[in-house]
Amino acid sequence: MAHAAGTRAIRADARRQPGAAAAAMTATMPSRAPAYPPASQPVPPRPSQAAPRTYSSARQRERGERLLEVTRTMLPEAGYHGVTMRDVSERAGVARKTLYDRFGSKDALVRAAVTEVLDAVDARARKLAAGDAGIAAVLAYQRAAFRQIVRAPKYAAAMGHALFQAAPDDALTQGLLRARIARNVAALTHAREQGELSPQVDIDTLAAHLAAQSWGVIMLWMKGLVALARIETAARRAQLMTLIAATTGPRREALVQLLGELH
Repeated sequence: MAHAAGTRAIRADARRQPGAAAAAMTATMPSRAPAYPPASQPVPPRPSQAAPRTYSSARQRERGERLLEVTRTMLPEAGYHGVTMRDVSERAGVARKTLYDRFGSKDALVRAAVTEVLDAVDARARKLAAGDAGIAAVLAYQRAAFRQIVRAPKYAAAMGHALFQAAPDDALTQGLLRARIARNVAALTHAREQGELSPQVDIDTLAAHLAAQSWGVIMLWMKGLVALARIETAARRAQLMTLIAATTGPRREALVQLLGELH
């Protein structure tokens, strides 16, 4: 039940963002409902997921930025469950009432702190994709994300630890995993419309596997099995191998060439 509800939220997120299952494997699968079936109705957010308030004065904006910066500093130190609203307010020098008035809950605070980083990754990814909303967007987002990891490895490792411990409905799960799957669904849907995906590929399954694959590479790095200097190449190679098996035509040929150019 929880798994199906999570998938509905992912699919709903993808619809709001218009913009590793391999073909060889899916071709041999028996005819049945997809592992990640879409749903027609979005899942309403929980009360704690309400959007944070916005304020117009310079002083209020400065307080908000200070709270987010303290949260981003504390997450690597204490992990998701170690961050408390009380500690954030004390370290930021902001009254707890102001913190709650601004963000409402710990989930909303953490989501806002992480989202600011992810927004910067998203902006770099759009630049790398150069207007392509399909497979190139999938490649570009991962490239931007792993470059961010190389730039701030301690923060990335902390996010990895926190995500692996987070509950399915935690803000970190939404921001770091579900949103990534939704982004993949949107890009792969566009790729199918462009005739780039093999017809037997299930988009929801492939989108989830690509996201899991990225976090798998991060886990290998965190466990010392992939060097930081090689993490972007390792992630790109794994992603290309999956997408080559799932694509067709000129796009597949281009991916094969990219894979051959990796060192």
